[in-house]
Amino acid sequence: NGNFVEIGPFEEHNYSRGVGRLTVIAFHPTDVNTLYVGSPSGGLWISNDNGKTWATPNDDVMTFGVSAIAIDKENPNTIYIGTGDADTRGTAGTGVYKSTDAGKTWTRKNIGMNDMVVTKLLMDPDSSNILIATTRAGVFKTVDSANTWQKVIANGDFRDLEFKPGKSSVVYASKWTYPGISSFIYVSKDKGSTWKMLFIPEGLYPDMRHELDVTAANPDLLYGLGEKRMVMTEMKEILLLLLIQQVNFYWIETNKAGTMPASKLI
Repeated sequence: NGNFVEIGPFEEHNYSRGVGRLTVIAFHPTDVNTLYVGSPSGGLWISNDNGKTWATPNDDVMTFGVSAIAIDKENPNTIYIGTGDADTRGTAGTGVYKSTDAGKTWTRKNIGMNDMVVTKLLMDPDSSNILIATTRAGVFKTVDSANTWQKVIANGDFRDLEFKPGKSSVVYASKWTYPGISSFIYVSKDKGSTWKMLFIPEGLYPDMRHELDVTAANPDLLYGLGEKRMVMTEMKEILLLLLIQQVNFYWIETNKAGTMPASKLI
């Protein structure tokens, strides 16, 4: 029941870039007044007064699409952005850029990645040198603060990425396909170096993409919000799915053989 107030940005000199859709928001880890937002074709915007005013750091970044932001919690002056429009094809991607002066200047960091649309960037909570990036052409990992990238999933349009709270060796990624036949969720248990498609395929079809989340209050439960329904998987056995479909709530349980009984309304 919260009240939402539009806080900007309200005006952009080049109309073709627009002032409407925003792709990502990030928060300074220690300064509650500093916010970062990425727009699909209008670059990165920064507010230092809790959203009252906004500015772009420089003209170069202003022309990018920005769909991912990662901030070093130990050194907040270090910021990474993933370029391109993750949701449509409004702007092409040019990989990852890095700033070490709180966003004032930027350096291109895409060796091994090249010109990719980066859909999400996550920094390992235990090591700021390790980042994982989902792109429209696979998943990439760096262990040297984005100086070089290694492709760890060769193909696929990946849209979301989450670490397991309290156990950063476990990472989840979701793959987008149309019309959804192969929109599966992948899991890594070695900090994103190798991946395996898991969970019950029938439980995910026919959604085209899944936004993922996992809560520190119960890190063994992974949630996926799709176009048509919501799924939940218990990671202890990788056997349970909770579906939200057409405003009804269902749970589906599988046995060790992988067969599924009838859905039950809860």
